[in-house]
Amino acid sequence: MEKSLRDSGIDVIGNVPWGTHFCQFYQTKEDLIEILIPYFRSGLENNELCIWITTESLNVEEAKRALRMAIFDFDAYLRKAQIEIISYADLGLKNEVFNSQKILDYWTGKLSQALASGYEGLRLSEDTFWLRKNIWKDFVDYEKEMIQVTGSYQIIALCTYSLNENNPTKILDIAANHQFTLIKEEGKWKQIENSQHKLMETTLKRNEQHLNDILSNIDGILELDKNWRITYINENAAHNISFEPEKLIGECVWEKFPYRVGSKLETMFIEVMETRLPAHIEIKSLIRDQWFDIGVYPSSAGILVLLKDITENKQAEQNLRESETSLHKLYESGMIGVFYYALDGSITDANDIFLEMVGYTREDLKAGEINWSRITPQIYHAQDKRGIKELKATGMKKPCEREYIRKDGSHIPIIIGAATIDEEKGIAFVLDITERKEVEKALKEAYQGLEEKIKERTAELEEAYNSLKESEESLSEAQRMAHIGNWDWNLVTGEVHWSEELYRIFGRNPQESGATYDELLNYIHPKDREYVDNVIKKRLEGGRRGVDYRIITASGGEHTVHAESVIIFNLNKIPIRVKGIVQDITERKEAEEKIQSLANIVESSNDAIITESLDGIITSWNKGAEQVYGYSAEEILGKQISILEPGILFEETKRLADLVKQGEKIQQYETLRLKKDGTIINVSITLSPVFNVAGKLTAISVIYRDITKRKKAENALASIGIARQKEIHHRIKNNLQVISSLLDLQADKFDDPEVIEAFRESQNRVISMALIHEELYKGEETDTLDFSTYIRELSENLFQTYRLGNANTSLKIDLEENIFFDMDVSVPLGMIVNELLSNSFKYAFQGRKRGEIQIKLYRQENTGCGNTEYVLIVSDDGVGIPEKMDIENPDTLGLQLVNALVDQLDGTIEIKRDKGTEFIIKLQTNKKFRNKR
Repeated sequence: MEKSLRDSGIDVIGNVPWGTHFCQFYQTKEDLIEILIPYFRSGLENNELCIWITTESLNVEEAKRALRMAIFDFDAYLRKAQIEIISYADLGLKNEVFNSQKILDYWTGKLSQALASGYEGLRLSEDTFWLRKNIWKDFVDYEKEMIQVTGSYQIIALCTYSLNENNPTKILDIAANHQFTLIKEEGKWKQIENSQHKLMETTLKRNEQHLNDILSNIDGILELDKNWRITYINENAAHNISFEPEKLIGECVWEKFPYRVGSKLETMFIEVMETRLPAHIEIKSLIRDQWFDIGVYPSSAGILVLLKDITENKQAEQNLRESETSLHKLYESGMIGVFYYALDGSITDANDIFLEMVGYTREDLKAGEINWSRITPQIYHAQDKRGIKELKATGMKKPCEREYIRKDGSHIPIIIGAATIDEEKGIAFVLDITERKEVEKALKEAYQGLEEKIKERTAELEEAYNSLKESEESLSEAQRMAHIGNWDWNLVTGEVHWSEELYRIFGRNPQESGATYDELLNYIHPKDREYVDNVIKKRLEGGRRGVDYRIITASGGEHTVHAESVIIFNLNKIPIRVKGIVQDITERKEAEEKIQSLANIVESSNDAIITESLDGIITSWNKGAEQVYGYSAEEILGKQISILEPGILFEETKRLADLVKQGEKIQQYETLRLKKDGTIINVSITLSPVFNVAGKLTAISVIYRDITKRKKAENALASIGIARQKEIHHRIKNNLQVISSLLDLQADKFDDPEVIEAFRESQNRVISMALIHEELYKGEETDTLDFSTYIRELSENLFQTYRLGNANTSLKIDLEENIFFDMDVSVPLGMIVNELLSNSFKYAFQGRKRGEIQIKLYRQENTGCGNTEYVLIVSDDGVGIPEKMDIENPDTLGLQLVNALVDQLDGTIEIKRDKGTEFIIKLQTNKKFRNKR
């Protein structure tokens, strides 16, 4: 018999071989369902025939319902008869007579049926709830025979027994006749082997191996007898006390380790030895920097001692205590705000300093009224979302500046940093920077003006001068880089000293002496000379002041300089020395003028000129933008630029910005935008990158031009143009209809049938052209024609014209929809259809009572050149065209006209004479054609 393992589907059993015969004791329906549903599900999934004999404990419908809930495609298994669920009554089992051979033959027959059908084997279960006392002995004998049957065949059998219906004697009989038994103890299923000896042997081997594994891997274990001699010690324990195991066996532990005599360890050993109750203690090794958890247990010899190395735990505990101590000190220090939060924004705990910062009470905190999204201004919400992503990714949020909204509505500037505690919670540290912000504000106000910045720079240069005066070369280099020269004028001796940079600024020769005061005035621009002279004279009275003026250099060039000077007085308050600096600010002045000029241009522009950051935040907003969109700068700055985007153009602004970031140019891109009042306007957009001095992209400049009026004008002009074109088509159509009527009137003057027919042919050709202009007049397009609709009208018109005398002639039309041609194609192609249809009506059915004419038009892909090819087929089942007629050189005017028109369209024509006549005309797409799909 094949012994391959099969998945039982029951977790406590696992895989079993064919021939397995076991039983289950149950008390409730739920017990049956817990075991039998996975048991049969595994059988079905592993290609086994499954038979379930049920009783009133769990009837057939209940069994099907339970299987259907657990197995997705259970009904499919039922339909192909891979599982049968049978009531014991339908199987013919009765309490009066029990025929074991009949049942065994039934199982072997089912197995043969299973193998013949391609199944791996048979999986069965039968419930014994129906059994009664009078047939119990026969049933026990049947179970013994069942063991032989299942052991010899590819069968797995599970018998289920009700604990409520069987006494202990029966239970023992049942267990003896099965390889193992499933029973529920304390809510868990357990497997009980039949042979207790086998169970004990297996258990002992397993326990022995398990014990060896434990002893070899445990940090330390030793046994002491009642005389305190070491009877066993593993290598790890011996290593921890720096001995070889064989040198310790038989030794008295207190003689070997006298330093432990009188210790808590000795006291505990003695207590366990006397009381026979286990105990444990944590101690530090006196040999190594290690900690051990020592457990002492009574044993048959004396006591058993287990050692566990807890050094890492102790170090971790120490580190944790130190961290907790530090955190607690920080938490209660009153120096910094601390709060605990959840990632949904709720604040679960906080120290007093944080509550004081935001103006809430601890009662507010307990009531859940403090939430970081509530106390955070809207402008920082996007920053919060990025911060949460950073926390989830790295476990930390770098400190950043922001504001909080206090309970009273006021704002407080803070610096906040955060870290996660676990996946959902974290801790944050908040520093109140109100004082720092006030200082920064004061400094900003103090240094707003250019004059104040120059004073600061002058003070810095003077300090550098004092500290670096021993190194004139370094000072000279610094002055050259800053375009600042210094001078020193001794009022007592008249001596004047100029630095090298000052010579360069005035264009003087460094070999000359420094210019005196009178010489210096000659360098000042004549228009500034009087003003500078007055400033210098007032300065002699004391104080320090900067002045900007123009100079004419020795070479004749005009420069702008900024000068600072200080007067030094003696004890009698008499000026004895003047020193100062002169800085060439020509380039800066020119740059300021250019910047101011550009700023004036931007502000005076009627176009909206906006700057957005790389993440889409509006950072600048000119007057033109206010006029175009209706938002003031105060309303819009700091908002996402998508606020200007209509909902129908979702994320268009982001896509355009992404293109600029990738190096593409966006110029005069026409689209729609949304004003503050909800109005949608037409705009032309130009986007340009903004780079810093290092060439790095830092922002995007956007120019919006309102083209709404222009668009309206264009649409109005287009509407006028379309109306004019439609009127032209209408007039042409009317004129052609007049010509058709004239031809009709003229034909009435003749009696010759050929002449009359010639007039009718000309009239039809005129009508075919008139129909084209009529379609263009009625349609939405003025330059292209829905050719399928046109052919349908033309064909029906011809059909009505020629129907007289051809009452049994039918017309079949098969035209692909939405094929559009322009006039250059529609007119000749319409005339071709007119000629071919007219020929069919006139000549195809002579001498016949009935006939059919077909028109087909469709497009097909031309794999050769990638263009679209159009195919027009006009056919009839009439008498056909004589073989002797050459289609390329026909005798009739109509076919000559057809050939000429096909050549005009650069098309091809083919004729088939198999059954009647079939003309196939093919045209390649080019600029004359338009497709609509």
